[in-house]
Amino acid sequence: MKINRKRCGFSLTELLIALVIIGILSSIALPSYQANVRKTYRQSAKAVLLQVVLRQDQFMANNKTYATTLSGLGYDNNSYYVDENGDYSTAADAVYLVEIDNAAATSFDVNATPQNTQVKDTLCSILTISSTGVKTVSGSLEASECW
Repeated sequence: MKINRKRCGFSLTELLIALVIIGILSSIALPSYQANVRKTYRQSAKAVLLQVVLRQDQFMANNKTYATTLSGLGYDNNSYYVDENGDYSTAADAVYLVEIDNAAATSFDVNATPQNTQVKDTLCSILTISSTGVKTVSGSLEASECW
């Protein structure tokens, strides 16, 4: 008497082939995902920079001079940290550090410097906007591509 057994499950070879396929797809998808996350963080930093410029313009209209610190513009301290949600956060969670640089009575620059995981963004590293509206970037891309 012959017993006919049904084969259930996967063989080890089939399982390994599935794992290799998953590994290849992950190695393609993960860098693309990370690049999109960095781009989103960059957008948050740009929004904060533009907000600082607007506050500087209001400060200039009220006081006939630019503020030399962020605390002069109503922020809690002289450094503004942008977290992954684009909100104020502690330095440990920050993806960008925003500071006023080269401030004088008649001009200013505002910089957003990458922090923590965002330092891997070599395309558009330090974002800067001046009192005249000139937008610059340090990185491998042109300012027009980053802004």
